[in-house]
Amino acid sequence: MDSRLRGNDKLKVKAIIDTSVTEMRIPAKIALQLGIKQIEKRNGISYVCLQVETQACKFFTGALVTGNEVILGSVAMSEMEYGIVTVMTAKVA
Repeated sequence: MDSRLRGNDKLKVKAIIDTSVTEMRIPAKIALQLGIKQIEKRNGISYVCLQVETQACKFFTGALVTGNEVILGSVAMSEMEYGIVTVMTAKVA
């Protein structure tokens, strides 16, 4: 069974807000669920572009594919209109 999202499907995730982290981070399993096939490498770390949607806004941001939790860093926070996120959705940009 293929668990990847299709087209405009969205994946709801809970994110940890960490302003000491610059870039957004997503686990590899989330990248696979989003169906990301081509991943850019930066210094040996996978990097992807995502469209993120919160209750308040939508925006595009880059994310490092690393770790076990979704972390919303300071770059993504600066791209948002509001600094409050309880649940966000993401899809391949």
